[in-house]
Amino acid sequence: MYVESGIPPILTIFVPPSRLNGYRIGGGLHAVTAVGHTFSTSFRRNSPIPATPKLFTSTEFVPSIVLHDDQVGMYLDAEVRALTSDEERTIDKLGLPARTAIEIHYKSDSLVCYCTGLIVPFPNRVMLEGVEATLRAASLIDKDMQAGGFVDRGRDKVLRTFLVRSNTYKESLLYNSHMSRALRSVYRGLPMPRSIWVVEFGYLDEWEGQVAPENLLVHGEFIFDSTSADVYRACLAVHMPSSVTAYDVTLPTRHPKRYHISNDTQGYPTYVCHSGRP
Repeated sequence: MYVESGIPPILTIFVPPSRLNGYRIGGGLHAVTAVGHTFSTSFRRNSPIPATPKLFTSTEFVPSIVLHDDQVGMYLDAEVRALTSDEERTIDKLGLPARTAIEIHYKSDSLVCYCTGLIVPFPNRVMLEGVEATLRAASLIDKDMQAGGFVDRGRDKVLRTFLVRSNTYKESLLYNSHMSRALRSVYRGLPMPRSIWVVEFGYLDEWEGQVAPENLLVHGEFIFDSTSADVYRACLAVHMPSSVTAYDVTLPTRHPKRYHISNDTQGYPTYVCHSGRP
């Protein structure tokens, strides 16, 4: 979510003593920067959101991330996976907090490292974490399913979370002709802070096998105020199929406005920035 938000996260990693391309590496702590990721809908990580076995994130289709290492160079392919039991015992003996293994490919060789931390250089005034927004959206979808709402209970779902400038997001709506005109009108007229978290949701079976972003369909989204530290009060809009609930942050009380959205069951392409601005 950070890479797709235009925020390059810094990963602190532990490099064990090893050999790479014929050279001996003494090991120790190091830092690399994630500048991109691969994406393949034929790849499945099989990692649902905890406590919601029918909900996945778009990371489900990300085999690897793209790293910049100031000691080696840019655009290094790095596979991310869980630790094996042997690796967990080794990490525990070293007293490190790592719970993720990263296999970085350097030319014809590779090096397995262990991620010990993540530093995210958020823009100014961003207080809400993307993970919190994602989990809140998952909770709202689960609540809708329990209440017998419009979300299909029998299909696995996928969530895609990203941070974006609200003006850029509203501008992108001009290009999304598949989205209901009524829904676009609600969003374009809704007061928003400078940056917002957007959590889109679609159905996993519609994403599998697709290649182009315009073929990845979503059926709703949740918009959060990134400047609020309270995820419950940060919600600006909840769009489920056929309806949207919006909250005006300029008003002293949070009275929701609900709108019926017609022609809202076919889905529309996931967000792609068309403006050229970050």
